[in-house]
Amino acid sequence: MKVVLASRNQGKLAEYRRMFELLGVEIATMDQAGVPADVELPEEADTFFDNAMSKAQALQKRIGGWTLADDSGLQVDALDGAPGVYSARFAGVSARGQSQDRANVALLLDKLSAVRGENRSARFVCVIVVLGPAGQLIHAQGTCEGHIVSEPRGSAGFGYDPVFMVTGRPHTMAELSMDEKNEISHRGRALSKLGDQIRDTKWC
Repeated sequence: MKVVLASRNQGKLAEYRRMFELLGVEIATMDQAGVPADVELPEEADTFFDNAMSKAQALQKRIGGWTLADDSGLQVDALDGAPGVYSARFAGVSARGQSQDRANVALLLDKLSAVRGENRSARFVCVIVVLGPAGQLIHAQGTCEGHIVSEPRGSAGFGYDPVFMVTGRPHTMAELSMDEKNEISHRGRALSKLGDQIRDTKWC
């Protein structure tokens, strides 16, 4: 079975491929599905679920078949839940790729420069939506609690992983292997909730 991922984020693609292979599902890219590189999927809603749904629906209108989208982000308590749904473009939208990640992290650390200890608590949130051509809808939400460290640590992962210390572990997300991250991450936990639904879904 093949599902097209509504994202061109290579880090996210690698994580989904690793997780979905256990379910016997192949994750294809938008490029592989023939979606032009200049096509931007809508991401203008105020909630993670609505953003994921709008991206999955927009992609399905283009290609048909099964589509998968998620929306995820970082909620920092000292910032009243920001950056939230704006996590990927927290520092603006002029940068791309790793430079965007670095800009986002730098802005986050700057905003938390006067915040200490337990007041730097935060969580990653992820909502995953899978849509089928016959109107099938599968969705789930996962969270991962932690706090923001003062300096980036680790070279794995992407986004805010280098500054997110997982509760109960002495490592940031960027210091974990992919398998370790998938086991405890917001995305991994959301997918775990999806597992039984996916196995019970009629794929054709």
